[in-house]
Amino acid sequence: MKRFFKIGCLGLIGIFVLLLIIGMMADDSTTPTTENNEETASVESEPTQESSTPATQEEVETEVTPTATLGMPKRVGDATFTVNSVNTAKEVGSQYLNSQAQGTYLVVNVTYENNGNESTTVDTSFFKLKYGEKTYDSDGTASLYANSQDDGSTVFLLEQVNPDMSVTGDIIFDVTDEVANATGLQLQVQTGFFGTETGLITIQ
Repeated sequence: MKRFFKIGCLGLIGIFVLLLIIGMMADDSTTPTTENNEETASVESEPTQESSTPATQEEVETEVTPTATLGMPKRVGDATFTVNSVNTAKEVGSQYLNSQAQGTYLVVNVTYENNGNESTTVDTSFFKLKYGEKTYDSDGTASLYANSQDDGSTVFLLEQVNPDMSVTGDIIFDVTDEVANATGLQLQVQTGFFGTETGLITIQ
């Protein structure tokens, strides 16, 4: 009986130690799972912050560069352009200098203001007409005649404009009747002969 009692006590002690070891192993096995869950959650949360950036940039660009409309000043670089009126005609010029359209003349009356620090010279290359994907150059000869005076002099085009001064005149485009009366026409304006800076004005 004594031997059996001794064996029984040792057996109980061994079982107790074995249970402790099993319990410690179980605790160690649960720790990586918690860490992995935290890493997974942090990885999944990162794309949400990045996805909002492009939309914010697009909104800022839209606010900075709006398209102007008839009568609204449009600042482009060191110049401000304002389209005052748009008309059509078959002939432009004075009694001495005049020109007839192949199609229909679109007559765009524009005011140009020099906001820079040096004088500039207004030229027809500053203006282009856009209709959908098509781009039309202005008619240089007709534009010159449209701004001619009875004494033979011309205004607006090729006129030197000092800083803080402005000039007003007509830009002529020779287009079809369909284009002349279409909606969605835009005047593209630029600064300088090389057109490094451009803007759009919806004219009709």
